[in-house]
Amino acid sequence: MTRTMTTLTCDSPSSIAGAFRRRTMAAGDALLRDRSKSGDTGDGDSRRRQSYAAGDFELNDWEEERLDIEGFVSDYFAHRALQDGLEWYDAPELPFGVQPEHLMMRDICAIFERRNRHEFESFAEQLFSIPKLTFSLYSEVVQMIGWTGDESCAMSYGRLIGLISFGGLMASRMLAANHSEQVRNMSLYTALFIKSRIKTSWKNDERSWAGFMALSETMKARDDVSRQKKLDEEQRRARNRRWSMIGLGTVAAALGVGVAVVGGRILLNHK
Repeated sequence: MTRTMTTLTCDSPSSIAGAFRRRTMAAGDALLRDRSKSGDTGDGDSRRRQSYAAGDFELNDWEEERLDIEGFVSDYFAHRALQDGLEWYDAPELPFGVQPEHLMMRDICAIFERRNRHEFESFAEQLFSIPKLTFSLYSEVVQMIGWTGDESCAMSYGRLIGLISFGGLMASRMLAANHSEQVRNMSLYTALFIKSRIKTSWKNDERSWAGFMALSETMKARDDVSRQKKLDEEQRRARNRRWSMIGLGTVAAALGVGVAVVGGRILLNHK
C-alpha cells in the first residue's frame, strides 16, 4: 500500500488517549458545557441537565458515560463476530449494559455493510496487508470511509456508521484468522478516531445521539421498503417464469397432439 495521504489535523493518539481512557465524563471540565439557554435542540432531547456543586450544567448526550463511543464500538464488534459464528472473548464489558442506541447501531451498521460490501472489501485488503497496525496507518486507510468532502475532522452520522460497520467486519475477519490480539487494537483505534471528531464537531454541527436515532429510524424504514420492493419483484419474476413454463408446456402438448393427428392421417392416406 502506498501511503501518500497527508497527516490528519485532528487530535493525535497521544493527545487524546488520556481523555479516552477516562471513564467518568463528569470529571473533566472540557466535557461540561454551561448551557443556560433552553429550548428544542432540533434533534430531540439530546441534552440532560446535571447538578454539581458549581451549579447547573446541561450535558450533551454524546458526553454521557453510558453513550461513550467505546461502548458502541465494543458492542458492535462483538455482535458482528457472532454473526459469523465467532466470539470475541476479550471484549470489554459495558458498564451500563447494552443501550437502545447500541441496538440501533447494530441494525444500521448491518444495512451499511450490505450496501457497501465492495468498498469494504477493498479497505479490508489494505488493512490486512499491514503487518503491524498502528493508529496512523489505520487513519490513512479509513480516512475516506463515509467521507463526503467536508472538513477532515467532521464526523457525520454516515461516517460514524461506516467506520463502526467496517471495523466490525474487520474484527470478525481478524478473529477468523486467529488475530484476536489485533481486534483490541482495531477497537481502540476506531473509538479514538471517532471520539476526537465527535468532540470537535458535533456541538457546532448540532449532532447528537438523539439525532442519530431519528435518522437511523428513517434509514431502517426506507431499507425495509426497498427490500420489500425487491422481494416483491423477485416473486413477480418467479411467477412469470412459472407461467411461462406452463405456457410452453401447453403449447408443446398441443403441438404433440397436432403432430399425432397429422401423422395419423398421413398413415391412413398411405393405406
